[in-house]
Amino acid sequence: KGTDGKESLWGTVKNSITKPITLLKNGLTRVSEGDFDAMIKPQGFDEHRMLIKSFNQMTTMLKESKKK
Repeated sequence: KGTDGKESLWGTVKNSITKPITLLKNGLTRVSEGDFDAMIKPQGFDEHRMLIKSFNQMTTMLKESKKK
């Protein structure tokens, strides 16, 4: 059975949803282990980009507060 357009489209959509979430999860794991240099390149849908931007801001603030 060959790959048809629907399967290919689903794979693209699935990847565009799961990849940014996986990156965010991995970044959160790094921060929880004390790595405040963890930054993520914004990607995905607007909602994903907003979450990743907030994550990066949080990480920057944590890093700055740790310096004090």
